[in-house]
Amino acid sequence: MSVEKEEHALRRDALQILHAALGAVDPSAAVRRHVRREGNQLLIEGERFDLERYRHVFVLALGKAAYPMAYALQVLLGRRLDRGVLVTKYGHLAAALDERWTVVEAGHPVPDENSVRGAQALAALAEQAGPEDLILCALSGGGSALATWPVEGLSLSDLQAVTDLLLRAGATIHELNAVRKHLDRIKGGGLARFAYPATVVTLVLSDVVGDDLSVIASGPMAADPSTFQDAWRVLNRYGLLERVPLPVRLHLEAGLHGRIPETPKPGDEIFQRVFHHIIASNRLAARAALEEATRLGYHPLLLSTFVEGEAREVARVIAAIAKEIATTDNQSPARPVSSGAARPRSPCAGAVGVDGTRSWCWQRPSPCRAGRIAWWPPWGPMGSMDRRTRPAPWRTARACTGLTSWAWTRWPICMPTMPTPSSRLWGI
Repeated sequence: MSVEKEEHALRRDALQILHAALGAVDPSAAVRRHVRREGNQLLIEGERFDLERYRHVFVLALGKAAYPMAYALQVLLGRRLDRGVLVTKYGHLAAALDERWTVVEAGHPVPDENSVRGAQALAALAEQAGPEDLILCALSGGGSALATWPVEGLSLSDLQAVTDLLLRAGATIHELNAVRKHLDRIKGGGLARFAYPATVVTLVLSDVVGDDLSVIASGPMAADPSTFQDAWRVLNRYGLLERVPLPVRLHLEAGLHGRIPETPKPGDEIFQRVFHHIIASNRLAARAALEEATRLGYHPLLLSTFVEGEAREVARVIAAIAKEIATTDNQSPARPVSSGAARPRSPCAGAVGVDGTRSWCWQRPSPCRAGRIAWWPPWGPMGSMDRRTRPAPWRTARACTGLTSWAWTRWPICMPTMPTPSSRLWGI
């Protein structure tokens, strides 16, 4: 087979595997798979909710996949839906919802004024719900920045500064959210406090390694195991205690000394009627990729779905594995698959990385024409599939599941962008 034909075949297979992974975690399809309606019975993961028992049914949708999830729920509930609030990233609305919805587009990865408006709208509707009401909450990646409501004594600029400092320092999403949850009114179970005593069912598209409910979108409906002490330690670990705004440090100090109550913890009564269901995740996408690769005749190996660390170091390890396969495995095509959330330690101007942090500094101009992305193998100039801001419109399908590094060729693979509701989920 000629090099050109081999490249074409690899490119075709890469796209098929990519589409299989995306299809497995498509937000709208995930809602339809896990939520069904039989007359007035709402079936969610084996649990039945009798819609006749509830006076009102509300939907709260937050995250980069909020629109497709909200639209699927609107279709499913029909006239039984009373009101909804949708908060998503700018440009992530595919079409207008009906008049029952309040829609807010906000900033990500650093929150803006609309992030505050969005958080307040979510809290206001949640607070209206009573013990005879049902709230369906649809959460996806990006919710931490998209809905932000600073606690009393802090400003939006304070939270923006803290977020930016932690992103630039290379903090993990767990560390970042441990801090944010203690500076915000709806994070860390805060939204559940507004919703109490209503029944709440939360549908989650996980963008977090390990699917920790208290970390996904900063756990607005989940009990928070982190403490003020944890938040303080994160800032201290990265040498930021003297660099964060003074009101932030004073607020955390007050929490350390018990002058400010902690976030709601496991066992709190506000969670007695709150249920969570993870309907799509990083692992699900990786498994779908493996199945499709196997169907195409490859012998895939799932290295890990818990890949974390500084991006350059992660890339070097994956590159070494890929090089070993390329050098020694002559019997069959191999497809190492790994996923997670590698992050850079140093920012580059204008580029955004896997989990909202800044992108890697070792970029190279795209060899592809406009409207397509270049995917280089780990031993090439880029260590994993990633978005670049110049010169091509770097749209990839990588953020929520953190898909990285399927290495099988020494040449870049140019793949078309996919302006669909599912691709909009992945941080585009």
